[in-house]
Amino acid sequence: MQNYSIKNHKLDKKQAIAIIVVVAVFTLLVIYGLILAFVRTGKIATEVRFAPYKTTITLNDKRISNNGKVYLTPGTYHLKATFEHFETYEQDVTISETYHALAGVLIPSDEEGEAYRDKYINQFRYVEGFIGRTINEEGAAIQAKYPIMAHLPITNNLYAITYQRETPESEPVINIRTTDEFIDVAVARLKSFKDVEITDLNLTFSTDFSTDISTSTASSASDFVRESISGNYVVSAPIELSDQYTMIKIYSYNPNYGRGADYGHYRVILSKKGNTWEYATPIYPLFTTKNAPDIPVDILKTANEK
Repeated sequence: MQNYSIKNHKLDKKQAIAIIVVVAVFTLLVIYGLILAFVRTGKIATEVRFAPYKTTITLNDKRISNNGKVYLTPGTYHLKATFEHFETYEQDVTISETYHALAGVLIPSDEEGEAYRDKYINQFRYVEGFIGRTINEEGAAIQAKYPIMAHLPITNNLYAITYQRETPESEPVINIRTTDEFIDVAVARLKSFKDVEITDLNLTFSTDFSTDISTSTASSASDFVRESISGNYVVSAPIELSDQYTMIKIYSYNPNYGRGADYGHYRVILSKKGNTWEYATPIYPLFTTKNAPDIPVDILKTANEK
């Protein structure tokens, strides 16, 4: 067997320089990558596309590059886009995981601006296409997060189910506007959306149960509710949800038409307290983690199905 020795394999000067250069470049790339990762930590890659491409863009008076990608800390910024012979564009914008694109098409303010636009029309067409794609992507992301939005609004002669949001990132508040006669119809429509989990929603009803609640010490759950509310309501038999929780349905009715005219019902979950009961939730047409946060979700789902 032949023995090898480093001494027998000395590198010439060119090989040594080449190795040193490779190692140095690799080291610099690693350092650059680490610095880049550190600088971008907590920031969101944001596409910036404005036409004309020479538009000057600032966020909170700090200039950023156009027609490329920048990394921004999530939050709200004041955007300003300017270019000679075009109208200035200003708007407050929010950068987030869902909304991470800044784009716009400036409008010519005079004939020179119109001539410039016509000369570079491809820039404008590209940005318009980018804006369309971005809107579709953002809309899909929002609907994936809040699938109920894909079904709304619904408006007819019996009820209206709409939504509103304070900001583009905020959870939608679902508004159900109807009367006692048609609560059940609106609720049934809401429950028909198979991709929507009712308990996740933030619901408001125009028909909130408004009667005063008084005290009762009745041992029967039905009697407890019957004695503690006033008005034209009919109380159901107890619906057991678990060892701890029982639900009662409360039906509205019009006394002018007698008991045969029951319509629209509310729900309330009671919790056992010694020989009597206590209200564990508000009286509401449907339960969610927003209006009944102290009740286990599985109990809420069971109650909504009854």
